[in-house]
Amino acid sequence: MAGSEFDDPIEVWLAAAGDPVPLADLLSGDAPLSRRARDALAAWLTGAFDAEPGPEDDAPAAPLTPARIKLTQAAAEVLRVTDWAEARGIEIDRESLSREVAAAGEVAPELLNAMVRRMRRDGRQDARMIEARAYRQWRARNRPHGPGR
Repeated sequence: MAGSEFDDPIEVWLAAAGDPVPLADLLSGDAPLSRRARDALAAWLTGAFDAEPGPEDDAPAAPLTPARIKLTQAAAEVLRVTDWAEARGIEIDRESLSREVAAAGEVAPELLNAMVRRMRRDGRQDARMIEARAYRQWRARNRPHGPGR
C-alpha cells in the first residue's frame, strides 16, 4: 500500500498485534517502505512496543496523528541541522532554515517553531519511542472492551 511517508504504519501495528499478513504483503511488494513504517518496524523489533509506558504516557496525551508526527520530525530536523552547525562553529540563519524545513515538510512555520522550542526545553523525541507511543494509543483505541478482555 503506497501512501504518504507519514501515514500510520498499520501493517506493522497489525503484525505486532498478531496479524503478520498485511506486513508480509507490504514487505514482499514493490512499494518502498515509508519513513514511519521503517521507524515502527525498528521500534517493534527492538522491543519498544512492549516497553512500559513512560510518565508522559500515563497522562492523557494528544493523539499522535500523522500530522503531529510530521511536525515532530520536522522539528527534529531543524534541531539536527542547528546542532550540527553549532558543533562546527558555523553560523546559520535559523529563521531561513525553519522556513525551508516547514515548506519541505508541509507544516505551518509557527507550529514548527513552537515544537522546536518545546523540544529544546523538554528534549528530543526518538522516532522509535514516538512510534511505540503511537502503537500503544492505537491498541488502546482498538482493544475490545468488556469483561475478560
